[in-house]
Amino acid sequence: MPNAVVPSVLRVGRMLLPLALRKRLGPWWHNYFAWPMPLWRLRPQTTLEFGSHRFRFVDLRARDYIEWARRARHQAWEPDVIRFLLASIQPGDVVLDVGGYVGPYALLASRLAGDEGRVYSFEPDPIARRLLTQNVRANRCANVVILPTALSDKNARMALDGIGDSTSRVIEGSGNIEATTLNRFCRDHDVSPDVMKMDIEGGEEAALLDEAALIALQDMRAVLLEVHPGVDYARIEATMRRAGKRPQRLAGGSPGHFHVAFTSR
Repeated sequence: MPNAVVPSVLRVGRMLLPLALRKRLGPWWHNYFAWPMPLWRLRPQTTLEFGSHRFRFVDLRARDYIEWARRARHQAWEPDVIRFLLASIQPGDVVLDVGGYVGPYALLASRLAGDEGRVYSFEPDPIARRLLTQNVRANRCANVVILPTALSDKNARMALDGIGDSTSRVIEGSGNIEATTLNRFCRDHDVSPDVMKMDIEGGEEAALLDEAALIALQDMRAVLLEVHPGVDYARIEATMRRAGKRPQRLAGGSPGHFHVAFTSR
């Protein structure tokens, strides 16, 4: 089916089909026909653009990945976050990408920090980390270091709740996920991060409220957090203010689920 015909077919379907039937057929459309993996145009990778920077992404067959890629293609995926990072990351910066998923922010940070910079991308989910690794290689981002480690308030082994989608997270319990603290990571790797982006599905409270985290936070120029339901944001904001940071909530999100940027005063 020619690509030009697809939008008109979809519009006609929306007009003629009852709502209940459209809902039943929706997953079939998204999984098998809609961009970026239509059956008549199978491709192992595609190109997505973030803030005028173009990157290759591979293996678009997983449903969660398809949904994310569609939003990113239409510039509907976290545009305010992207603008903040574009304005914050400078050549030569050390950037922490905590919760790397399949790599969109690691790739963007890699491009912005340049050859003299370094990006550390934390992703304990093995499925997401495999895609992250492939995407970093596909874009030849030699300044990205991929870590199977989680950041938390302790150095311990933890369990992984969920696997293979954007909502997997580490939880208390015996498991094979290595967790470390922000301050210890910086000390062990002898780094002083300039910018940090953190999206760890509710684990940000533990990672940031460790008292020793203040040492690393004070020296950062900018911190970007995604705050999830159930997290005590007031405590996080108080900690960030102690570290000399002022908060700015970004547009979008929903109650209890939002992005907030912290910058040095």
